[in-house]
Amino acid sequence: MPTIQTQAAWAERARAVLPGGGFGNFDAETFIRDGQGSRVRDENGKAYVDLLIGSGPMLLGHGHPEVMEAIAEQLPKGMTFFANNARGVELAEDIVAAVPCAEQVRFVSSGGEADMYAIRLARAFTGRDKIVKFEGGYHGMSAEAQMSLAPSKLANFPQAVPDSAGIPDSVRSEMLIAPFNDAAYIRSLLAEYGAQVAAIIVEPLQRIIPPEPGFLQLLRAECDRYGIQD
Repeated sequence: MPTIQTQAAWAERARAVLPGGGFGNFDAETFIRDGQGSRVRDENGKAYVDLLIGSGPMLLGHGHPEVMEAIAEQLPKGMTFFANNARGVELAEDIVAAVPCAEQVRFVSSGGEADMYAIRLARAFTGRDKIVKFEGGYHGMSAEAQMSLAPSKLANFPQAVPDSAGIPDSVRSEMLIAPFNDAAYIRSLLAEYGAQVAAIIVEPLQRIIPPEPGFLQLLRAECDRYGIQD
């Protein structure tokens, strides 16, 4: 029989090999042992409703029969190829067919990587450098994204506050921070900086804050007005 370890024991082991004793995104004292459907259990056997859903991809829950069947069918054929393959093309075709604005698809490994590429593409397309981000919005771990997610000090908009050490001032100077849901402020900000802005990055639902009616439509219209990518 394998030795059963408590959460405290796992936390001690983790502190020896992981920075901060965890994976960096959640309570370092909680260790999930298994999951089924919408629920997970920790190493002490306590059950939780899994509202994190893997930060997005676990929409069907843990161990969904159709997902398990598809995985079991593919595993004997190979796991990852780092090269073109027919199944990837079929998936891209399905996404393009299902999403009206998706003319082509680039597969990446995470949402943060997708945001990083989107920012780079917007800068290349527009020839501009500045990016507008809303305070409190999460867009991954790139230097641009790690600005004013949870500011450690007060600063007047649109000044950006780095959320991590190791971010050059040159990155901070190209980020413009705005309050979410403030239509008047975003209009005034773009009236001043619109010709310098390559993109606005925004969460349609910012963490748990819904957009005010018409706010996202306003952003789309302002992007069109100033030639900004959104």
